[in-house]
Amino acid sequence: MKLVISLSILLTSIFIFQKEKPTLYLIGDSTVRNTNRPQCGWGEMLGDQFDTTQINISNQAMAGRSPRTFIKEKRWDKVLSTLTEGIL
Repeated sequence: MKLVISLSILLTSIFIFQKEKPTLYLIGDSTVRNTNRPQCGWGEMLGDQFDTTQINISNQAMAGRSPRTFIKEKRWDKVLSTLTEGIL
């Protein structure tokens, strides 16, 4: 019980003293992002499940991409360039 309370206090203090909202990056294929309506990927609906005043959702997924093409098209570099020191 003491461990749970300690972890709760630690996590709360991390969010209280954090200068910016954390960002959740989504990377994937059409299962995450699909713009061919009426279909959609789960990543497109994920933001509705979070309080976006507390967290940013960055959906970098692209339909039709494999890990190889995601890297070749420098989509992974785009995400890496936005990361800052201290990200868990």
